[in-house]
Amino acid sequence: KQNKTLRICPTCLGKGFFEEPSKQSEEVVNSMEEYKIYSLPKIVSSTKPTSKSRKQHAWRMSEVTLPILPSKSTPCSRQSFASKSLTNCSNNVERLPELKRDISHLSKDSNDSQKDYTIGKREITNITEFAKNTKTKLKSVNMEDLITGVINTVHIARQDSDIALTIMPQVNRQICTLLKSMKLNHIHIAMEAVKELYAIIPLISRPEFDEFDEMIHLLLGKVSDLKTNIRNEANAALDVIAANTPPQYIVRAVIGKGPKSKNAYVRETSARLLDHVVDSIGPNPLINAYNLREMRRHIVESGVLFLDDQNVNVRKLGKILMAKLISVPEFEDVLMKDVPQKLYKRVEGIILNIKHQKCKEDQEEK
Repeated sequence: KQNKTLRICPTCLGKGFFEEPSKQSEEVVNSMEEYKIYSLPKIVSSTKPTSKSRKQHAWRMSEVTLPILPSKSTPCSRQSFASKSLTNCSNNVERLPELKRDISHLSKDSNDSQKDYTIGKREITNITEFAKNTKTKLKSVNMEDLITGVINTVHIARQDSDIALTIMPQVNRQICTLLKSMKLNHIHIAMEAVKELYAIIPLISRPEFDEFDEMIHLLLGKVSDLKTNIRNEANAALDVIAANTPPQYIVRAVIGKGPKSKNAYVRETSARLLDHVVDSIGPNPLINAYNLREMRRHIVESGVLFLDDQNVNVRKLGKILMAKLISVPEFEDVLMKDVPQKLYKRVEGIILNIKHQKCKEDQEEK
């Protein structure tokens, strides 16, 4: 057997005809050959400045000095400026005079806390005309007239509280504007007026509900002030209002801002005010009276919030408040009705501890 092999023609490559290479393929081959032969030039990397070069540069810059212009203290000749050298003509340097600081305003601010803002006594001969003048001043836009109007109202209240009661809506409005002021003088006068007026006039007429609530909110805001004298005066003013005002008005005003405030001082003050309300009404009437159910709900819910507070002083006041209410037998039913379950579960253990302590105290007394 013979081995038969199939051979392909090297010229036609089995096609049967010879095909010449195109020009495009030749150009591509030539370009590829050039790309292989020639390479990109090397890029010289920039050298970083060394410490020696930096020192030399600084030394050269130190040699160049700017000239000082001639003045009375440093006289220089014209030739020195005409010369090519840039060296100074003299070593004397002219200095500016020292500035004197005015410290008078600082001393005034520091002495504000030591000033006495109490409203002095004044005798009024014709009280009706004096009241008319105070009303016109209370309607004024000028701040000084407003301050005099508020102070005059205090003088009227000392002599005749009935006439002052008619001016109280306007006075409360202007006291709010003074409490909003940035000046310490205005704030102190407003607080003194509050302490004087609400000690004399305990009643609140119908149209000034909004002003009363706003005034309580502003005083609660001043309780969180950075200055201790303002905090103390605000607390004193709130205590006077709580002692001489019907409790339903205080609860309505305090609940709007106090228990859920972000400031611990405000929460502490609101807890103290609500505790005062419980003392003034009494635990039994507060829990059992039907007409006080709305006030009772606010006080009980706020007391539970005080027990769950992060501040120690607020929790202490909350325990004192709730210990007075726990002594009433109907308190558990009221607690389950008025307080949400999530809030009650967080404070359930604290309430049980207060009950046990209250039972121990009652047994010891017996």
